[in-house]
Amino acid sequence: MVISVTTVSDQGYGFGIYKSQVTINATDPDSNPVSDLSDAGFNPDPNDNGNPGDVGEDDMTTIVIGQELAVGVANTASLAGAQVIFDIYMENLGNSTLSGLALTENIDSVFGAGNYTLISSPAIISDPGGGLVLDGNFDGSSSDNLLDISSTLDSGSAAQIRLGVEVNKITDQGAGFAMYSNQVVIEGNTPTGSYAFDFSDNGLDPDPNGNNAAGDAGENDPTTLHSAILQD
Repeated sequence: MVISVTTVSDQGYGFGIYKSQVTINATDPDSNPVSDLSDAGFNPDPNDNGNPGDVGEDDMTTIVIGQELAVGVANTASLAGAQVIFDIYMENLGNSTLSGLALTENIDSVFGAGNYTLISSPAIISDPGGGLVLDGNFDGSSSDNLLDISSTLDSGSAAQIRLGVEVNKITDQGAGFAMYSNQVVIEGNTPTGSYAFDFSDNGLDPDPNGNNAAGDAGENDPTTLHSAILQD
């Protein structure tokens, strides 16, 4: 849905600041009514416990007129035998600093739990703004956020993170034997509470067409790992 605001006003949150929330209603198989209030973001149940109404999961979506909110992420995989080096490139494409950054890389979902070893801990390769802080608890499994919540990314800034794994057991994770797919997610907030996110695109550039909107068609392609290389 696209809406054009013709007159900017104060709706109780400050001039040009708006909040939105939708409600979904349905009935379960026993004809009992069920409902949920929307949460800001792309995941209706962020803690994945099957209850989308937990505390912090019904936050209104904030919109700020004049605030261009956009973030992008890209991902590459370099292969040498059974070793895989992931390079993750992120960029703040908007005009506001993003804080509370989260960069989710769940390696279990790529290779399967217990089928790999983290051989190279996450490392910041480039961060000109100096706002990134790695999460020392990252293991790619139960702790899959590469960044500490204190991380920030200035408007127009780009950064790169690298980590390495070794595949110990080749399996079929749904795409075929020894065929793997990897996609990371970046999320962040502005000082006014607006929320931005992006699913990674395969390659070095989070926004290949350069229009400052990293979620366009063809810009959220997962990074694939080919079986022939991993089996050498």
